[in-house]
Amino acid sequence: MKKAWQITLNDEDLMSTNASIPGFQTWGDNTIIYKSTLIDVRSGNISSAPWGDGNSALIASEIAIFCNSSDKCTAWDANQKQKWSRDIPGTGEASTFTFLRNELTLTRDGRRYICLYNIVINIDSGETLILDGGSRADTDLRTMYFKDGWGTYKEDKKDSTPTLNHHPKHDSKKVILGVVV
Repeated sequence: MKKAWQITLNDEDLMSTNASIPGFQTWGDNTIIYKSTLIDVRSGNISSAPWGDGNSALIASEIAIFCNSSDKCTAWDANQKQKWSRDIPGTGEASTFTFLRNELTLTRDGRRYICLYNIVINIDSGETLILDGGSRADTDLRTMYFKDGWGTYKEDKKDSTPTLNHHPKHDSKKVILGVVV
């Protein structure tokens, strides 16, 4: 084997002594992403991502989703063709995320989903489901997948016991998950 190509990324975030571990993502079969820099794995050629300079996107399967500070979320496929764009209230905070990893995708009934805070997003259509009865993203909530639905959790800072709310497809049971700290 021999080295096919090499590039140098000049980014102050990489040089800082307080820097996080860089978040490299894969997009489709032939692209590596660092923030908004697209790197073709075959050639090493660099181009800019459609979501804007210096920003990071959520990558789920071959779909990239970026939510700007005005809560406008847009999705592109790996060919950089826009799939959808819509307002998703409360998602603007995600625009400040610097280093992201590829997101776990849940497939149910042929539809593919990711979660952002307490919002379940269909990555192909942009349709959303906001869990826990709110009308916007709750940045204190996190969502996890279950066989029959989704669960949200929020840690109570007083006793360090997170509360887990289970959201099956057509049910509203509530489950408490105890964690020993």
